Parts: sequence; C-alpha cells; structure tokens
Amino acid sequence: MYILRMSLKEKIVKEALVQKDLKAKHLPISAEHKKYARLAGMIIAIVSGLGCGIILLISYTSDRIFVFAILFTGVLALIGFAQFVSGRHILTRR
Repeated sequence: MYILRMSLKEKIVKEALVQKDLKAKHLPISAEHKKYARLAGMIIAIVSGLGCGIILLISYTSDRIFVFAILFTGVLALIGFAQFVSGRHILTRR
C-alpha cells in the first residue's frame, strides 16, 4: 500500500512540474497532462466534503457550532472540485 501511495504521489508531483513548465513556455496543457490533477482534485473534494459533513453532523447533535472548521473544509472541498473540473494543479503545486 505504501509503495502504491508513493507512486501516485510521484506521478502527481511529476505532472505538476510538467504543467508548470508548459505554463512557463505558454504552451497549452494537453488532456494527458491533466489526468492526475483531476484525480487529486477528486480525492481532495471527497475527503474534504466528508469532513465538512461530519463536522456539520457533530454541530447539529451538540450545542456548539464549529463555524471556522465548517468554512475551512467547505472551501477546501470547493477548491478540490475546481481542480477536478479544470485539470490544473491548484492545491497540489510543487
């Protein structure tokens, strides 16, 4: 499991560097160079969305409202979704 996770991490970092180089050269980024950015964005959006949902459930069941945590995870989920849709590395930059 650890080897697979490191392999995925290395692929994401490599793709982020390729996107950075293409952007510096003012060249378009092809769909094959957006695959891991979309995957990372989807993972970030799902995990952050689930975290936001759990915090909301805790807030509803208790008398406390965790506004900062809800906003933070909600914004993180939206940014992850934007990365998933656009295919550009936003949160996974190197």
